[in-house]
Amino acid sequence: MEAKSLVCAAFLVVAASLPTLVCGQDTGCGCTAAGTATYNFEFRAVWTVPTPPSSAHWSWPVGAAHSACTVVWRNNTLASRGVQNVAETGSYSAIQGEFRAANVLSQFRGSLIYPGSGSTSASFTVNRYYPLVSALSMIAPSPDWIVGVDSYSLCTGNQWTAKATIPLYIWDAGTDSGLYFTSANSATSPHQVIAPLDSNSPRSVSFRTGKPQVSLGSFIFTRTNIDLTTSGTDPKCSKCPAPTTKPAPTTTPTTTPT
Repeated sequence: MEAKSLVCAAFLVVAASLPTLVCGQDTGCGCTAAGTATYNFEFRAVWTVPTPPSSAHWSWPVGAAHSACTVVWRNNTLASRGVQNVAETGSYSAIQGEFRAANVLSQFRGSLIYPGSGSTSASFTVNRYYPLVSALSMIAPSPDWIVGVDSYSLCTGNQWTAKATIPLYIWDAGTDSGLYFTSANSATSPHQVIAPLDSNSPRSVSFRTGKPQVSLGSFIFTRTNIDLTTSGTDPKCSKCPAPTTKPAPTTTPTTTPT
């Protein structure tokens, strides 16, 4: 099968499943949609854990629109320095530097959500060569726990998705060994891979409820404009993610394709 015939399907699903990314050497993951689309990003955060800390809040959500050449964060991989900083302290300067080094199309950042539940929004652009969006936010306070989306495609064939709602679940960045929201710093050495936290996870005591994990909110991507006068340039990176086989998702985001 030729690389160009491979299409991309990216989902952030329940924490027990994996994002699916199949792109081969196609930097746009099969996207043929015209123009540059502008999206509004909204983070609706809800503290649904059994016993949230009194100082519960969320760090500035940060993300980028990118091609298949870039992986911001991913299940079963080691966190970059930028992802580690977001996960442990909420700091976003390092990950924004990584975005610039990766030549992403656009990046965005929302506001701090404090206290507890709330929402924040930002805007960004995508095109056929950079149709994927990744974003994350720190669950705070916590050792290194995040919510996020990995390489979600806002393009299906020749259409830009009108709206996508991504449920958010808890991930451990693998860089701190604390078991509770307010555990003292305890650097993990060597670092472990990013992994989902659920009611049976050995990496956390706070979530050992014996019940299925519930969503802590959602990332909502809403298309606000399409500029047909610009279409972007193919980055033609020399190394893109190889085709992979992942388990079928048990829960998919809610999408509106047109």
